[in-house]
Amino acid sequence: MSNVKESPAQVSRHQGDLLLQSGQIAKAIEAYSHAIELNPNFAEAYYNRGLAYGLKGHYDNAIENYTKAIELSPDDADTYYYRGLVYSRKGDIDRAMADYTKAIALNPEDAEVYTYRGLAYGFKGDYDRAIVDYTKAIELNSEDANIYCYRGLAYDRKGDIVRAISDYTKAIELNPDFAEVYIYRGLAYGVTDDYDHARADYTKAIALNPEDANTYYYRGLAYVGIGDVDRAISDYTKAIELNPDFAVAYNNRGQAYSGKSDYDRAIKDYGIALKLEPGNAIAHTNRGQAYGLSGDYDRAIADFTKAIEGQPNNAIAYINRGIAYSAVRDFDRAIENFTKAIELQPNYVDAYTNRGLVWLHLGESDKARADLTTARSMGIDISAVFHHLYESVPDFEWSNGVKLPDDIVAMLTE
Repeated sequence: MSNVKESPAQVSRHQGDLLLQSGQIAKAIEAYSHAIELNPNFAEAYYNRGLAYGLKGHYDNAIENYTKAIELSPDDADTYYYRGLVYSRKGDIDRAMADYTKAIALNPEDAEVYTYRGLAYGFKGDYDRAIVDYTKAIELNSEDANIYCYRGLAYDRKGDIVRAISDYTKAIELNPDFAEVYIYRGLAYGVTDDYDHARADYTKAIALNPEDANTYYYRGLAYVGIGDVDRAISDYTKAIELNPDFAVAYNNRGQAYSGKSDYDRAIKDYGIALKLEPGNAIAHTNRGQAYGLSGDYDRAIADFTKAIEGQPNNAIAYINRGIAYSAVRDFDRAIENFTKAIELQPNYVDAYTNRGLVWLHLGESDKARADLTTARSMGIDISAVFHHLYESVPDFEWSNGVKLPDDIVAMLTE
C-alpha cells in the first residue's frame, strides 16, 4: 500500500482548512492564498477561500473566488450553491436563484438547495414556487423542522391558514423547542380568531424564550381577543420593560386602558408612542378618541387633524373628527368630515348615521332622511343610536330649535 504525497499547494490548502475549522479566518485566507500562489488552477483553494471570505462578510471577494472555482470546475454543485448564498446575502436574489437552479441541475437530490431557492422565491413574493421547492425539499428530507416552518410561512402569506397551521404543527412535532414556530402558529390562530390556541402558543414560546418582547406583545393581542384586558395590559407592560422603545406596545396598552375608560393612562401611553414615532397616524387617531371620550374635543380635533395629515385616506380619523366637531356644535365642519369619510369608504355606515343626525341639527330633513335610511338599510338600529345620545325626540327638538317630520320621528322611536 503506497502513500500519495500531497503537493505543497495541497498541504497549504489543508492548513487553511484546519485554521478555518478553528475560527482563525484571516490566517486561513492567507493559507488558501499561498496554495493558489503555488497552484493558480487549484479550484478547491478558491472555493475554500470563498467560504472564508463569506464568513468574514467580504461578499464581493467571496463571489470572485467562487466564480474562479466555477471556471476551473464548472460541474461542482456546491460552488454554485454557496455563491448563491452570498448573492442572497447581498440582496441579489435573481443571481442567487440562478445559482441555486444550476446547483439543482447538477445535484437534484440536495434538499438544502431547494430550501434556499424556496426562500428566494418567497422573498420575491412568488409563494407558489416557494411551496413547490419546500415540498421537494421535504420529500428529500422529511425530518427538518425548518423546512416545514418555511412552507408554513409561504402558505401563511398566501392566506392558506389551515395548511400553514398544519406545517407549523409538524415543525413543532419535529422540534418541540422551536420557539419561533409557536409564535408563527399563534399568529395564524389569531387570524382565525382562535385566541385561546394563540395564547397557548405564545405562552409556550415565552417559556422557551422569556426575553422576547414581541411574544408578550402578541399574547397581549390574544388576551384582548378573548376580552381579558387586564392580562393584555400586563403583557404589554412586560413587552415595554423588555423593549422600552416598543411604540406599538405603548399604543396597544393605551387602547386597552381606553377600553377600561382609563383615559388618562391611555393618553399618556399614546403620547409616549408618538414621542417614539412622531407623526404616527394610528397613535394620533387613538389619542384623539381618548381625548374625545374624556370631553377634551379641541385636543381630539388636533390629533385627528395630525392623523389626517399623515394619512389623508384615513376614514376613521375623518369620522372621529366629525364627531368631535359635532360635540362642539361646529356642524358644517362635521358634515364635511363625514362626507369625506363616505367618499373614502362608501359603505361606512357610521358616517351615514352621524351625518344624518347632524343634518337633523341643521334642520335638513330630506338629507337626514336619506342618510338615516341608508344607515338603517345597512343594519343600524337608528332608534337605539338616537336614544343613546338624546333623552327623547321632544328633548332634541327643544334643545336644537327644530321640529322633526313625523316619518323621521317614527324612524327615531320605532
